[in-house]
Amino acid sequence: MPTSKSPHCSKNDYLRWKNCQGRDFTINGLMFNPYSEKIYDYLGGIEDIKKAKVRTVIPAATSFHEDCARILRAIRIAARLGFSFPKETAYYVRNLACSVARLDK
Repeated sequence: MPTSKSPHCSKNDYLRWKNCQGRDFTINGLMFNPYSEKIYDYLGGIEDIKKAKVRTVIPAATSFHEDCARILRAIRIAARLGFSFPKETAYYVRNLACSVARLDK
């Protein structure tokens, strides 16, 4: 994944892209400009909505190890929207679910 701005990329576009990299899930990385009525999708969030999938931005194992509360957020999003998980995400939700027990109540 590139970490520096391309010469063909505007400063605003780079800042939006950089902001999206810190999101938990691709669908949370969608941005909307109400003035131009443009949707920015740097992570494939629109495709995941069409497929009704909750997919992590970075590999699920890394994402859930970094912050096990993401497992709960993933389940909440999937339940509210009637979405499912891609195989990799489902695998780590199941196998790392016990890690949420260490979260503060």
